[in-house]
Amino acid sequence: MIRLQGHTLDYKIVEEHEIDSIWDDVKGYIAETNDEILNENDVYEWLKTGFYTLWIATPRDSDKILGTMTLEYASYPRHNMCRIVSIAGEMKDWIDDIYILENWAKAQGCHFLGLYGRKGWKKVLKEYNEHCILFRKKL
Repeated sequence: MIRLQGHTLDYKIVEEHEIDSIWDDVKGYIAETNDEILNENDVYEWLKTGFYTLWIATPRDSDKILGTMTLEYASYPRHNMCRIVSIAGEMKDWIDDIYILENWAKAQGCHFLGLYGRKGWKKVLKEYNEHCILFRKKL
């Protein structure tokens, strides 16, 4: 696991070969973000293949999990993007540490950090521009 330190929390980036050892501890958080297109079983499969990356938030010097975040990488002809697929847990506890994810994504060669989310995200991600809203219809 890669460990990064925030203001009050630690962040652990879980590698593909470590997913099974931590899955029972994070599955419930990931299930909180289930919808009709993506559920915890789908996320598990993509974490195991490395298509998604799992971050967990813990208190400083503790292994108690406070929340999870899954990321994916998108490559475009001129840019790379790190995209937040899901976040579960108390966001208020870790929103001030978003710079850690931004710096890490930049170090991975990403030019942008993005996420799909509810309009409420606009209130806390003040430096982020709203470029689109995802609408969908089940066929």
